[in-house]
Amino acid sequence: MLHPWQRICRLQKSVTATHRLTVYPGTDDGELFDLQNDPDDCFNLWYAPESAELKANLIVQLLHEYGRHTPFHPIPPGSA
Repeated sequence: MLHPWQRICRLQKSVTATHRLTVYPGTDDGELFDLQNDPDDCFNLWYAPESAELKANLIVQLLHEYGRHTPFHPIPPGSA
């Protein structure tokens, strides 16, 4: 079991022109903020049913970006 600080330090983040997505690996938690309508990050849309498709698309983008930077090791050694 990871200490909570280890989970925080292992987060993955993606920022687009319109949204900020943060994924906490090893948990079901994350953050999704609409930067245009909520610039102060007050309303986390991660669990909002109406944001499910957007969240899925942003996660796919994050995974593609991760894969581009780690082409030979999709999961860094020692992280699994």
